Amino acid sequence: MTAHEYLSTLRKYWLLILLTTIIAGLGAYGAARLLPKQYESTASVLVVPGAVQSTELGQSSTYVQSIVQSYTVLATSPRVLGPVISDLRLDETSVSLAKRVEVESPLNTTVINVTTTDPDPVEAQRISAAITSSLISQVKTVSPQVA
Repeated sequence: MTAHEYLSTLRKYWLLILLTTIIAGLGAYGAARLLPKQYESTASVLVVPGAVQSTELGQSSTYVQSIVQSYTVLATSPRVLGPVISDLRLDETSVSLAKRVEVESPLNTTVINVTTTDPDPVEAQRISAAITSSLISQVKTVSPQVA
């Protein structure tokens, strides 16, 4: 097709194109208005190495950065979410709660961000805080202890 043929097609069907665009836009707006509001709350945990000598600091930092990735997986496990559900008396399973929780660690950091989505902003905050507390408890039980 040439540019002239494209322009003649646009001139011929301009009203149909305009109406379709308006109807699709209004439909999308209406659908978005019907969705329930969702709030997000983020809590962060900083993972730091235990007491180390200055000569071991580089190795310790590398170890902590690598283990943080394991902790992000642990954060959405039933081992961490089970106590949260119990403590907050939530009426859901750890699998359904894990679907509303996003855990990430920014590259080359030892920070873990836990973000919870919920229709109630206060509940989202409570869940994020409870997950970070439970994660801290579980990390203490699964991490190797120095004699």
